[in-house]
Amino acid sequence: MTSKKLLIVISLIIFTTLIFSSCKNNEKKKEQTTNTFVEPRIFSVEEIYNFELLRSDWTKEQMDKANFKKKDNEPNGWTTYCDDNIEYIYYDWFESKTPEVIAVYGEYEGPRGIKIGDKFEDVLYKFPQEKDWKKSTFGEFYGTIYETEQWEPVGNVGIRNEEEKHITLHSKQGGPFYTIYFKNDIVTHYEFRMRNVN
Repeated sequence: MTSKKLLIVISLIIFTTLIFSSCKNNEKKKEQTTNTFVEPRIFSVEEIYNFELLRSDWTKEQMDKANFKKKDNEPNGWTTYCDDNIEYIYYDWFESKTPEVIAVYGEYEGPRGIKIGDKFEDVLYKFPQEKDWKKSTFGEFYGTIYETEQWEPVGNVGIRNEEEKHITLHSKQGGPFYTIYFKNDIVTHYEFRMRNVN
């Protein structure tokens, strides 16, 4: 083999080695980026308002036109429009023009990608874990629930019985807020309450 050919072969080997090494480094960087843990952020009211099935212009008249089934729930004082996936509840005593409660039972993804069938632990860890909810006074995992008029962002777990739990994310004002319901630690439905109503 002539020295010229030998030089070309060596150059090709070096070039191939450099490309292979560069690809490996890029894969490593990509892997590191993918595996980087990002601390979950506190839930914000904007996440409720950005939900695609919640619009401020959805009046009862529009529900009628959209062919939702109407249920008059007198004497309780509210009206429900629903289909197989979602319920819109209007509190008649507020004379509210838009829904006060939106409950989702179907396959729509809620804020943080939460959907029916998700596991309790997976949902819980989509939010900051500043304290152990099992040891907190009101099941808080971040923030504090006040018994006064003062509010701050709060995430807490409530337990009805051995089978039923719920996670509630309060916005800064106390309302609106987002509640996710579980049976045997699986999401059954979730809802938005637009006011802090007892």
